[in-house]
Amino acid sequence: MRRSITLAAAVFCLAAAFSARHAGSEGESVRQFSIVNIEYKGTKVWVPGTLIVKAGETVKIKLVNNTPSGKHGFSIDAFGIKTEAANDGKPVSVEFKADKAGLYTIYCHLHPAHIGGQLLVLEK
Repeated sequence: MRRSITLAAAVFCLAAAFSARHAGSEGESVRQFSIVNIEYKGTKVWVPGTLIVKAGETVKIKLVNNTPSGKHGFSIDAFGIKTEAANDGKPVSVEFKADKAGLYTIYCHLHPAHIGGQLLVLEK
């Protein structure tokens, strides 16, 4: 049972990694992701762990917390993102404009030692 849950989470995460991009108002590019917080062998991670966007895109991220150990944070300091993902099956969403290229750290501001990742913003 546990193996099938892990496999299902992995499949969901792969699908999220290939999330579609669509045009917003006035041709603005929007990149959408759904990412899931999972626990594997005692380590908690957001999957997918690396998000790739282009400078100038609006980024919309739906956070789903599937860990049994309570709330976990999601922060990207360079873009002023700091939120908690509820663990009761209710996703939390964040949205921001990726207005500067670079590699940025994603981390849990509630538990900085775990649940990390990266946001790669490519030049236009």
